[in-house]
Amino acid sequence: MEKDFEELVKEYQREKEAGAEAGRMTELLREIMEISYDGRLMYELALWYWKDGYPARAKRTCKQIRQFFREGEWADRAGEALGLLDGDEDLPEILERTWLSGETAAKDAEKEKEAPRPEKNGSGPQIPPVIEEAFRGMVGMESVKKELVSFYNIARLEKLREEQLGISGNESRSYNFVLYGNPGTGKTTVARIIGKVLYALGIREKDAFMEVDRGKLVSEYVGQTAKNVQKALAEIRGGTLFIDEAYSLYKKDDAKDFGQEAIDTLLKDMEDHRSEYSVILAGYRGPMTEMLNHANPGFRSRFTYHIVIPDYSDEELLEIARSVAGSHHYIIEEKGYEALKKRIDRERIDETFGNARFIREVINDAEKNLADRLVKMGHFEQADLTVLKAEDIFPEEDQGKDLKELLAELDGLTGLAEVKKSVSEMLDKIAVGKEAERRGIQGDFGMGSLHMAFKGNAGTGKTTVARLLGKILAEMGVLKRGDVFIETTRADLVGQYQGHTAAKVKETVRSALGGVLFIDEAYALVKDESDSFGREAVDTLVAEMENHRDALVVILAGYTGDIDRFLAENQGLRSRVTRDLFFADYTAEEMTEIFCSLAKKGGIRIPEDVLPSVRRCLEEKASAPDFGNGRGVRNVFEAACRRKDSRIAARMREGAVLADEDFVTFTEEDMLV
Repeated sequence: MEKDFEELVKEYQREKEAGAEAGRMTELLREIMEISYDGRLMYELALWYWKDGYPARAKRTCKQIRQFFREGEWADRAGEALGLLDGDEDLPEILERTWLSGETAAKDAEKEKEAPRPEKNGSGPQIPPVIEEAFRGMVGMESVKKELVSFYNIARLEKLREEQLGISGNESRSYNFVLYGNPGTGKTTVARIIGKVLYALGIREKDAFMEVDRGKLVSEYVGQTAKNVQKALAEIRGGTLFIDEAYSLYKKDDAKDFGQEAIDTLLKDMEDHRSEYSVILAGYRGPMTEMLNHANPGFRSRFTYHIVIPDYSDEELLEIARSVAGSHHYIIEEKGYEALKKRIDRERIDETFGNARFIREVINDAEKNLADRLVKMGHFEQADLTVLKAEDIFPEEDQGKDLKELLAELDGLTGLAEVKKSVSEMLDKIAVGKEAERRGIQGDFGMGSLHMAFKGNAGTGKTTVARLLGKILAEMGVLKRGDVFIETTRADLVGQYQGHTAAKVKETVRSALGGVLFIDEAYALVKDESDSFGREAVDTLVAEMENHRDALVVILAGYTGDIDRFLAENQGLRSRVTRDLFFADYTAEEMTEIFCSLAKKGGIRIPEDVLPSVRRCLEEKASAPDFGNGRGVRNVFEAACRRKDSRIAARMREGAVLADEDFVTFTEEDMLV
């Protein structure tokens, strides 16, 4: 049966009073340290090590005391002992100055009874105090703790084998780490904890921790990058170097980039000075993996420990929000947490989601919104000063129109009968699928791919419908960001040199995640068979559409014939674009309706006897091949406004008496454009 802390302390005191040998004393004290770190007993362990002829172990233990107990009696005594151990004084003098009498130790042991001590957890691995203390108060991180405990145990095993059996550790083992994680997951915090553990274990001589990034290492001048890296490594000797966003050092398609010089310099120094410092790299998993695999053949092998830091769960983020708000002396109302969940769901799109960093930004914004709300209220209660409400966390103006309003807006668009029918059928399928899922009904209710082709002549409302559709899909829970609408053309997607195009396409897709990517005149992406850059754009787009099929809707728009040919020639796109919506040209009645709508918005009156002139004018203009439908109607309307203003100005010069309504009324003469 395992002994508890108090029993072991009593046994230690009995053995000490009985004059047991130093080896027995160190054995007992190490067993006590397995349960809990105690400043006084750790200090005595250091002194026993010295007495037993192990000065290096004595020094290391004193350093651990100063690491764990940064201030207070035992940290001070350990500092004093370190100074003595480094000097030339004899052992008796050291003992005379520092050794605790048996009587004092016994009294201290009795006091320790009153203080609760952590016990070993029979259901899982014991977490070393240095790790437990470092993570105290932090939300989540359980998988990271487990990884660090595993590392701690391995490193400690090697130390024990060396100390007790004289078996040297694995000299080829390097204590270098890679942390994979998205923004706001605590990579820097974890790196600092690793640095403390390395120091506490005596693997590193100093608890020094240096954080750098590409900007501090890579220079614009030949040879300067190597000097920057060497300078940083020289400063951190004995400690831990942390390189955040380390993947930025590696530019796959740019062999001349000086980041490669930084990698090569770092790699050589890590090999030459393997035991003198530790390196921790951090960044997104994908780019980090690519760098480790391709930047240099020996790069990955230098890093023994790889730790994945997961994103926080929604519940953990809510707990972080509670903590952040509390640190600012606020509380969040219950509805506020529901608003937080909506914000989290809306923003959690890909690996760029900011996790805890995002939560801090939300709380900061909520404080500003609270301040503005209180000003508008005028009179408020004292309690209002400390409560963050749902409207502070997710203001109504940020939430947009509801589904009913958006559908009414779509239905209110002039013409587009076939488009409205297609959209209605698609939305019906989505609604049925979601209800079936809610009920747990088995069957083929999947929505399939929502990527679409919008086909029709210019000015038929393709862009307007695309914007509305994105908002509707967001309200139905299919997309996360109804306000995200990225409109692009060939110029935005096709690069100027090899590799540039793929990067541009990926960047554009990333900016559209959660919403709609609208590619106008999509067929222009590939000019002809020799257009390798255009082909690269299409190939990359196809891959991104598949990778993010549930995170965005891609709409290819353009003239019907051109879009049909483009899709026929690119089967990868055709197989992913499963819905074609045809936008017919507007009829004369529909164009007249659009014209009247523009006039109404502009505050201009159209008498009944002028409407036939409006229609005739539009019919004549629409016969031109480049009229442009709705766009052409707007052009006619703007031309009519100019005719009206010129007519009124001429009458003003003539001295005519004009009524107010004359300034805002179209006449037949104005339609002669």
